[in-house]
Amino acid sequence: MPSMQFQFRQQSYLFRFKIGFFILCLFFVFLFSMLGVWQLHRYHYKKMLVSTFQDRLAAAPKPFLQVTGLDDLQFQRVTVEGHYLNGLTMLVQNKFYQGRPGFEVLTPLQIMGQKKILLVGK
Repeated sequence: MPSMQFQFRQQSYLFRFKIGFFILCLFFVFLFSMLGVWQLHRYHYKKMLVSTFQDRLAAAPKPFLQVTGLDDLQFQRVTVEGHYLNGLTMLVQNKFYQGRPGFEVLTPLQIMGQKKILLVGK
């Protein structure tokens, strides 16, 4: 193995190249490079997500029955007609709002002219 000798303040230091330490450093360089690439992918995904959120929030509401899939429904404002089934109201516990514990109220809404039920939360 190659070694190098250094003189510093009248003391001699011997540096030896260790293959195990070199492989460990190479592993960490690769690992941190991959984590950096992952962070860049997350950045672009979040940027696209915020853009989609802002675009759909500014858009006019769509009728619920014209929405085709879950991806099309994300952040989309919708309009629907029907009547609430108040007897089936649910309370979801352990929800926090402004640092205070509480619950979320979910009420089923029967869509007019359909057998579909939509959960509406507030």
